[in-house]
Amino acid sequence: MKKCVMVGIAGVGALAAPAVAGTIGPMQYLSVADSPLQFLGANAQLENFEDGALNTPGVAASAGFVLGGSAWVDSVDGDDGFIDGACVGGHSWLQNVAVNGITFTFSPVFGGNLPNWAGIVWTDGHNPAYFEAFNSLGQSLGVVVHNNADEMYQGSTAEDTFVGAYDTAGISYFRIWGTMGGLEVDHLQYGYEPVPAPGALALVGAAGLLFRMRRRG
Repeated sequence: MKKCVMVGIAGVGALAAPAVAGTIGPMQYLSVADSPLQFLGANAQLENFEDGALNTPGVAASAGFVLGGSAWVDSVDGDDGFIDGACVGGHSWLQNVAVNGITFTFSPVFGGNLPNWAGIVWTDGHNPAYFEAFNSLGQSLGVVVHNNADEMYQGSTAEDTFVGAYDTAGISYFRIWGTMGGLEVDHLQYGYEPVPAPGALALVGAAGLLFRMRRRG
């Protein structure tokens, strides 16, 4: 895996402001245990596509389909029950034309609210790849760029990378795209936190910083 570049969360330490927003990642991701959205608990949705469909409530995809049962599948490593550097037996979401990307659009299913945390795991494609989320007004929260592709296309998982965003006012949609070939993603996740948990943003930022330090080391 090539070196990652940490994109920090804007507004950490400014929870008293009317809105706190920014990006998360890129962060190495091998199983749900690596999710920065774990603290949301029951207030979060996780779609791993293992039932062959995108059917968690409140989200729709603009393009792509579930890919499974193939040696070409790049599912999240832990989806087969083992973290061993491969998960060809799992499922993922594939967009054959990376430059067109995938837009995931959210509905206000959290008590009438949009999710204020959202992200996804990029599992395969070419360098570079991009992620951009938008708030409830359609304004960009920033672009996350990563160059983690290992140029191997048969289930390798060391390159798998979480990218996401946070906005207290809500996230209406996000896009993920590349520059050539196809694009594979997994573990779509989103949730709502009415009052940000103390230190939640700082914990996410620290996790990303730790990953950056590990890669540099």
